[in-house]
Amino acid sequence: MSGVSGAGEPAATAGGAEMARLRAWWWHRQGLDGRLRGARPDAVLAETGWARSVGGSGPYLGLFARAGTDRAAVDEAVARLEIHELPSARGCTYVLPAADYALGLRAGASAPEADLAAAVKHLGVTEREIDALGIAVLGALTAAGAPLDPAALKKAVGPAVRSLGEAGRKRGVTTTLPLALGLLQARGAIRRVPVNGRLDQQRYGYARWSPSPLGERTSAVPGRTGDVPERLSGDTGPVRAGAAPVSLPAPAAGPGGGMEAVPDAGRDAARSAADRVRAELARRYFAWAGPASLRHFRWFSNLTAAAAKTAVAGLGLVSLPDPTPVPDDSPTGAVLLATPEQAAALADFTVPEQPQYALLAGNDSIHLLHRDFGRLLDPADADRAVPGGKPGSVLGTLSDSPTHMILDRGRLVGLWEYDPDTAAIVWTSFIRPDSALRAAVATTEVFIRDQLGDARSFSLDSPKSRAPRIAALRKGGA
Repeated sequence: MSGVSGAGEPAATAGGAEMARLRAWWWHRQGLDGRLRGARPDAVLAETGWARSVGGSGPYLGLFARAGTDRAAVDEAVARLEIHELPSARGCTYVLPAADYALGLRAGASAPEADLAAAVKHLGVTEREIDALGIAVLGALTAAGAPLDPAALKKAVGPAVRSLGEAGRKRGVTTTLPLALGLLQARGAIRRVPVNGRLDQQRYGYARWSPSPLGERTSAVPGRTGDVPERLSGDTGPVRAGAAPVSLPAPAAGPGGGMEAVPDAGRDAARSAADRVRAELARRYFAWAGPASLRHFRWFSNLTAAAAKTAVAGLGLVSLPDPTPVPDDSPTGAVLLATPEQAAALADFTVPEQPQYALLAGNDSIHLLHRDFGRLLDPADADRAVPGGKPGSVLGTLSDSPTHMILDRGRLVGLWEYDPDTAAIVWTSFIRPDSALRAAVATTEVFIRDQLGDARSFSLDSPKSRAPRIAALRKGGA
């Protein structure tokens, strides 16, 4: 079903000609203009950035929109370890290409360290018991020779795992097992394996990762089969990315860029290692997202202002004016940063004359790399009601899209959800739909119905939870 809210074609000057050109440039760089049609999943992710993964359909929708990739090809790439879901930037899960496994793990390594530090401080956990539990987990996985889910792991390691009681429940950590699993993942010793091979759910087993993408130093533990890390936390060592060896030592830094957990003797080396990882992350980020502000990069990386400035210092970035209004007290000012090559290419770039529609998840990289939702909106659309939202809520006040998105050359021109009961996309548009838009909706609808079965925003999304949004979209977004 389709609803139409508003009429008229997208105005090239809406929000300013320069803003329209920037949107179309980001659209082009994200491969949403058709230039990546037929590319392999790992090549698409390497070119356009890591795909946020929260147990929803986002990675599938993004690869389908960019390269026309069907679900079976994505699942095969996962099975062959050409792409994989890993805890990465900010400790969040993304789907990465093999060449970026080491960088992604290093970029997210501080999150499980912070979780352990909090458990030590508030729950009486010790690093020694988590190290022992990690060794037990690795032994159990080696003995099993196959992935084990958390319940099977808990049974296999027996008394090595313990309950954290009511205090742990209140802090969202009921046993010590997640602490050990998080550290083992960050060290590249284990990986999560989706139980049915699909990315749009969150039921996992855990398996040994050998050889590790991090190339960690290991040592044999008496009485156990295979090698295990000497310790789970505070380790540093040579790193190699799965498909493209690089030198990226481990960043033993706190979540804000600090060095709280590093012994004095190794502090300088650890700081240098962390700086190199952050610089490489910055290089990747601006290749995917440039032009972007330092604020955008800080959101993606979770770095402090000082650490972010250090990370970009060696990239040779140039400043470009930002056409988006910013508050007078903005710490970044109206400035975007780009590589000299990007700036030159952007100067020669023109907005395509014909529409280029794509139906994407609300957390697609076209939005999430900057996480600056207003940049997708024309001013006339900022006051549109949020489908299924609170009375008076409008799109211009949001940080993220309330539903999946319909975009044209980088501009948000509509919203959509999938209704499994009718096996159809329910959508509303901010423009008068043309045949190309209707064709894009129909093509995506067939892909979801025949290959995905549903298009969840995240793992807990359900037809019942999205019913108010679907009803609002049927009414034209009101």
